[in-house]
Amino acid sequence: MDIKKEKIMSGMMTLIILTRLAEGPSHGYALEAYLEDKLGRPIPPGTVYVLLSALKRRNLVSLNSREVVRGRQIAVYKINPEGIEFLKQHIEPLKMIRKISGELMRKVESL
Repeated sequence: MDIKKEKIMSGMMTLIILTRLAEGPSHGYALEAYLEDKLGRPIPPGTVYVLLSALKRRNLVSLNSREVVRGRQIAVYKINPEGIEFLKQHIEPLKMIRKISGELMRKVESL
């Protein structure tokens, strides 16, 4: 995948994960299914965990708990106040994207 396309997808998935965690704690598998539903396609294996690791390093999310499901221990993540602030800082850029995305798509598709 092209590095610029990868950055766009990574940024979009990061915002989707944070908005989902703003609704309540979740584990990686549920976040992966949520992303795939929102994006309408499968995501590469391990992607969610790479993103969660980066979000943890930036203190935007943290480990909420560990649960045992079907004999396996899973990590449940929650959004931190810094993650909420990060989302709020993206309101204006998201408004701009919403405003121009339709026109941009039409132009790119016509190439």
